[in-house]
Parts: sequence; structure tokens; C-alpha cells
Amino acid sequence: MELWHSVFSGLANDSCYIVRKTTAGCVHEIAKILGPQCKIIKDDVVKLLRDDAEEVLQMLVPHVGMTLELFCANGVLSRETTLPPSLEIARALLKCQIELSKSFNWRIKTNFLQQMERLPNCLPSDFIHQHFSPVVLNCVLEARPKPLRSQASRTLLIFLRFNVKEIQRKWIRDNLINHLCYSKSCYTRHIFILACVHAMELFSNSYFKNHFFEPLLSLANDSTSNIRLCVVALLPSLFRMLIMPEDRKFQTSIDNIFSKLDMMEKDKDVKDILRVKLKEIKSFGSTNKHDYLIEQRRKEEEENKIYQGKNVTAGTTSNILTGKKV
Repeated sequence: MELWHSVFSGLANDSCYIVRKTTAGCVHEIAKILGPQCKIIKDDVVKLLRDDAEEVLQMLVPHVGMTLELFCANGVLSRETTLPPSLEIARALLKCQIELSKSFNWRIKTNFLQQMERLPNCLPSDFIHQHFSPVVLNCVLEARPKPLRSQASRTLLIFLRFNVKEIQRKWIRDNLINHLCYSKSCYTRHIFILACVHAMELFSNSYFKNHFFEPLLSLANDSTSNIRLCVVALLPSLFRMLIMPEDRKFQTSIDNIFSKLDMMEKDKDVKDILRVKLKEIKSFGSTNKHDYLIEQRRKEEEENKIYQGKNVTAGTTSNILTGKKV
């Protein structure tokens, strides 16, 4: 094993970027094969994450999440406590992010943020909040490509979902709402709408209604027609959430939006989609309502476990983080 590792380490540290690039592309497979022995390549992974050659990072980044999860499964990292390698790997990830920020390739930056969705499987939420949440939030607020900002908002929402401290959860929510929803830039306000689409997927209805529903509805009165159009397009999804008696105030708000826009809206595209979405809401039936309620109950139970400081089982977490349905 020592002989093999000396050869592998030599390849990971080779002076030729093409050799390092090829090595980076198979690191996750090596970690999988090594299993409990994968800790011996931790330093090599750190070295590759710190590489300043974009070609190397392009091969490494798409499998970073899997590599970190393998490290966690074999004791190199832990979701419960901060182990000695945690800070070293975190610093390497942040160095990788800084290096990618210099690139004009927004797709690799987006891919990196997708991989960061796996961090709650590998590190304590307090550690993630301290080291990664501010960096991802900055990407939400300052990045230029819309797909990159949208993915950053989703990654931050996943950090929010798996955070066990209310003060930290509130910090994330407040920053998203105050800096996105109430931004002077219509481009940034649209990012908030995209973030709400992610939030509807990730959180239970009750959580979404408590924290995101009203800010999102407020954009139905936005001065920019494209923002109003995007909110109207989401009204059926919002209306579908309103199944409890205490939701009547939200139903009234949606009814008022339809009435106001129907009377006062001047933009043709908004008026057209308004009619389509109103017809869609009126056609709602009870199809799959039972399955829908079961899924919402599952999300609420998971959220309650997380907020009590309990770890959601790795399988369930993985389903959420990879976008798979249970």
C-alpha cells in the first residue's frame, strides 16, 4: 500500500498539469476502491483542490461531493463533530472556490456549488455556517450569470435546511429576503423568485408559508412586468399549498392579486398568463392529494428532527441533496 500511495501521490503532485488533471479525474474512484483506507489520499485530494490549473479543477470538481461523502463514511470527516482534517479540507475547498472565481467558465463554478450541496452530509452545520455560508451568500449577491446565482441560492437553502441553530437559520433567511426580495435591481429580485422555487422543493409547505410566502407574494405588485409575470406563473403552486384552515389569509391574498391584476394590469404577457393560471387553479381537483400530504408530512418530520439536533438518516438526506424523490 505504501508503494502504491507513493506512486499515486507522485502523480497528484506531478509538475505537468496534464498528469494532475488525469489523476484528479479518478480520485473519487480511488477513494471508493480504498474504502476504509481512503484517508491515505486525503493530503493528495487537498493538494489537488488547491491546484491553480483550471483544467485540473475541471476534472476534480464534478466528483468532489462524492469524494467528501466517502471520506465521511470512512471516518476522515464527520457530521457530528469537527475532526482535525475538517479545517484542512475546508480551507482547500475555499481555495478552490477562489481559484474558480477567477475563471470565465460559469458552468464549472455552478458545478462546484452543486457539489457543496453535499457538505451537510460530511460536516457539522455550525462549521458549514461559519466557513461556507458567507461565501455562498456572496455568490448569490455578487455573481453575474443567472444560473450561477440560482444554484448558489439553492446551495444556501440546503445549508439552511440542515442547520440546527435558529439564530443561524434566521441569518440566512434574513439575508436572502432583505438582499434579494427587496433589492433595487429587478435582476436580483428575479433571483429571489428562483430561490423560492428551490425552497418550495426543499422545504415543507408549513416552513415555506412561515418564511417565504408573503415576501414572494409582495413581488406580484412589482414595478417590473417580468417580475409580476414570474410571480403569477407560480400562483398555482402557491395555491396548492393552502390546504389548512389557517391558510385562509393566504388564499385571500392570492384572490386579491388576481382581482387587482385583472383590473389594473396593462402588460399583455402578464394578462395572458394571468388568465391561464386562474383557469389552472379553478381546475384543481383532489388528484394525488393523499400522496402530496404524505410527502409534506415527511418533510415536516425531517425538519423537526434537524431542529432538535438529530441527524436525518444519510439515505433521506442524500435523496434531498441529489434531488431524488422518496
